[in-house]
Amino acid sequence: MPSYRPATAADVALAVRAGELATPGHPHPFADEVELFWEYSDALGPTRRWVVDEIGLLSVNREGEEPHAWVELDLPADAPTGEWAAVYDFAVTQAGELGAAEAVAEVWADQAAAITALEGGGWERRRVDRFWRLELQPARERLRSQLEEALERLQGVGLAVRPASELGGEEVYRALWKIHEITQPDIPRSVAFVPEPFDVWKGWMSAPRVLPERVWVGLTAGERPVGYSYLAFRSNGLVETGYTCLLREARGAGLARAMKLASLSQAAELGVEAAETDNDSENAPIIHLNQSLGYQEIVGRLAFHKPVA
Repeated sequence: MPSYRPATAADVALAVRAGELATPGHPHPFADEVELFWEYSDALGPTRRWVVDEIGLLSVNREGEEPHAWVELDLPADAPTGEWAAVYDFAVTQAGELGAAEAVAEVWADQAAAITALEGGGWERRRVDRFWRLELQPARERLRSQLEEALERLQGVGLAVRPASELGGEEVYRALWKIHEITQPDIPRSVAFVPEPFDVWKGWMSAPRVLPERVWVGLTAGERPVGYSYLAFRSNGLVETGYTCLLREARGAGLARAMKLASLSQAAELGVEAAETDNDSENAPIIHLNQSLGYQEIVGRLAFHKPVA
């Protein structure tokens, strides 16, 4: 049987190594991101973290009073299915002790041992998060040309896209946070959206991952922010197109496409090799947008649910 001990702040390096061993073919968080993830989950609700056999890491987090608890497990990719199954059973017990009625685990679609363990343990596969990658340098001129065309069309109807760095500090971020909170419930999901305090959201939108000049804001004729898209530069070298959102009242005029083109074109000009993004498999508008911009689909993630007895 696996051994467990509570994880502490001193185990950040171990958590990084666990991620490397668990998903060698996928991006994994570096130390600064692990610290941010832990701070984020602690801010949203009670969390239990366990070091497994001094080589793996298990995190179980319940967001406030929501009925579900999130389970994140990193074991070596070659760990036997039985070990994955045992730790997932332990995680369900932990979720129950946190008062959750359901446990939710997300794994990459090519993590065969984890998927076998989840399916064998009575977990239900409920959602697919699709991932995409765009090679930027071969598309550099195309993106620039498409951006110029998109901005010209917006100008004709009194709309614009500008970086947050030109829009006035903290006040614009408050406006973007409100847009985030309004638009998040529009995304198909299998669990309820949990609102984020401004300070938590701003933590994800700050240096070194995100800079004000890389947050592209959609504006009405009166320069009121109605949407945004941004680039996140991660410690492992991966660049991600972050959340792209637009208030319903502003949809249909091409703002979302222009915002995303602005971020991608900017990344290409900065010499970035590629950008990745993800979206729920039922989010048809953003899937269409990604495909029209030239993204190619890569391995995605699966969400499994299990009631807590």
